[in-house]
Amino acid sequence: MSWQKVFQEFMGLDEAGQRLVLLAIRSSKASEETSFDFSAIREKRFATGLVCPHCKQTSLKRNGKYIVAGKSRQRYLCSECGKSSNDLTASPISGTRYPDKWLEYFRFMLEGLSLRKIASLLGIHLSTAFYWRHKILTALQVQERTSLSGIAEGDETYFRESEKGNKNITRRKPKKRGHAASKRGISREQVCVFVARDRSGRVFSKTACMGQMSIKHMDNVAKNSFDEVNEFCSDSASVFKKFCQKKNIHHRKVNVRKKTHVDGIYHIQNVNNYHGRLKRWMGRFYGVATKYLNNYLSWFKFLEIIKSQDEDSQLQSFLTKSCSKPKRTTIFDIRNYAKKTANVFDVTKYLDELLAT
Repeated sequence: MSWQKVFQEFMGLDEAGQRLVLLAIRSSKASEETSFDFSAIREKRFATGLVCPHCKQTSLKRNGKYIVAGKSRQRYLCSECGKSSNDLTASPISGTRYPDKWLEYFRFMLEGLSLRKIASLLGIHLSTAFYWRHKILTALQVQERTSLSGIAEGDETYFRESEKGNKNITRRKPKKRGHAASKRGISREQVCVFVARDRSGRVFSKTACMGQMSIKHMDNVAKNSFDEVNEFCSDSASVFKKFCQKKNIHHRKVNVRKKTHVDGIYHIQNVNNYHGRLKRWMGRFYGVATKYLNNYLSWFKFLEIIKSQDEDSQLQSFLTKSCSKPKRTTIFDIRNYAKKTANVFDVTKYLDELLAT
């Protein structure tokens, strides 16, 4: 059969059929690609020498090899804690039953496919696709320690509070997804997300509170991310002025209400543009549960960093970034996260505890 005939048959398939054909083609050379990416993970994880992922000691020694998905992996033994490990221990991929499907899973996440579509294409359960996603996003948050410098600009944006997935809502009546808020303007029905960005492109984004942000909320969420900032551009909200006074930062006010959007080199155009891209990207999920909102903020932030790379480089960066720093996250951690984060204050507190362990 000629390639023209094959191509004609391929174009006659629906979208799901075309994806299955592409998945089969990719799987035929998955072992080669997976080996390459795992090698990059090893180099990144052990850049300063072998370190035990369990006790963080450097007394690791090689302890034979074993076969996984048709490829041999190096095993290590720690002489301090006596535990065994490999190049992927305490990563999202470790301890899973389908190591051969992870590369495609990362690729589908880059494409922004829904969990149901990913589960269908990979032949895994929907809950498996869900837990894989949040293991990856938690690993990304472990890497996220943004420190802004120089001239920074910041502003808040708001998302509707969502109890998506919660079957035991007691503090209010359940609502239909997509309904408008019952109160006009900013209220405690909305989650405040504070976003800041410096002129080198580094971005800080995190949920701050429910409703209007106060100086206490901003100081709690920003913490040490503004230690190297000299000038901070914002709108005329008083919370930003008080925050700058407390941090001893020169405050540049851009009065948007008076149609003053740019004052020389001082403006908040970059952060407002970031808000717009974030909102459009979030729209594909048809509502993100408030308790998981920080995970999605980290996901979008990483996609913004790698958006100028080609597809293969993006895939390698995504895989390497998620697995380069040991952080064990189990299904029980994700379940406990959902149980303990009844509101956005608990989300921030519990997330800091989870990442500190």
